[in-house]
Amino acid sequence: MPRVSIFVEVLMPGGIAPEPRCGRGIGDHCAGQHRSGLRTGIGFCQRAVDIDPTYASAYAWLSAAYAAQSIFGFAAASEAFLRSRSAARKAIDLEPDGRSSFFIAAAEARLGEKDKAFEWLERAFEERAGLLIYLKIHPMFDELREDPRFEVLVSRIGIPA
Repeated sequence: MPRVSIFVEVLMPGGIAPEPRCGRGIGDHCAGQHRSGLRTGIGFCQRAVDIDPTYASAYAWLSAAYAAQSIFGFAAASEAFLRSRSAARKAIDLEPDGRSSFFIAAAEARLGEKDKAFEWLERAFEERAGLLIYLKIHPMFDELREDPRFEVLVSRIGIPA
């Protein structure tokens, strides 16, 4: 089954939806800042990986959703970020890309593993991860802001002061 079809099946069982709606639906639910939206997004992502356990993007979205649960106070930080890191690592194992490296860096930062977080941020930088544009403002990296390596990386990325 093509991967776009997996999201169609997850979002609209038995129905057909255009690809942009599928991607946006998953994104809206996974990035939702409310408990029911996150639960729904996690459910969608989990169903996607149940249908295709090799679908790296679904694991990456799952990682983001688990992290958001903690950021917005809907789950215990340690448990949520352990799940987030695990899902992001699965995504990287399946399909290395900067997005998954970014999510692992975020999980490591929230778990207090600063050195590991910077290692993963370096990898995301080398992979030209588009998500790095949010590094300076994303709450998942609050624990790293006081570290001198943070400003060096922000400068290398080219984010204005």
